[in-house]
Amino acid sequence: MGNLGRVIAIGALLGACSRNPEGASEARSTAVPRAKAALDKPEHDPRFDAEGNLRTGSLKIGWFAIPMGFERVPGSTERSGIYEASGISQEQLRRYVDAQGQPKQVDSMAHGEIYKQVAAGHSKLPLPPVDVTVLVVDARARRLRLVVDDRTPTEPDLTPQQAMEKLAKARDRTE
Repeated sequence: MGNLGRVIAIGALLGACSRNPEGASEARSTAVPRAKAALDKPEHDPRFDAEGNLRTGSLKIGWFAIPMGFERVPGSTERSGIYEASGISQEQLRRYVDAQGQPKQVDSMAHGEIYKQVAAGHSKLPLPPVDVTVLVVDARARRLRLVVDDRTPTEPDLTPQQAMEKLAKARDRTE
């Protein structure tokens, strides 16, 4: 129920109390604290599970799944993703990264951490590591930036001669 719905419900409860003069003070004394408690209780955030841990999202860089609620920032690539989210604490994101895999090294900075060569913790396959950087963009707004770099080795750039030879071999295989 949204805040507007709660306010309407509180108004209805208070209105019902004022129309019942015999038990009005008793009804008002129990209805107001319950209504206030309903307003103070935050609505369930789908980014978190029942224990308050971040849920896995559908976006991935390499094998590393980006948590729900993080939005891609311009400048991201398939191998180096930059994401931001608000309303998430640094500790919640730290727990998420720790649950995803095992880093070889963690460097702490004034406004975040760098997890170097994080190996997948949920797979028996030898997946290439990723580097994960957590940065606090705005501490008051609990705005965080997550940078994930896929460390999968790429093919080295070919010289023009090597490219022509590779193309010739591919052409020979198709004929």
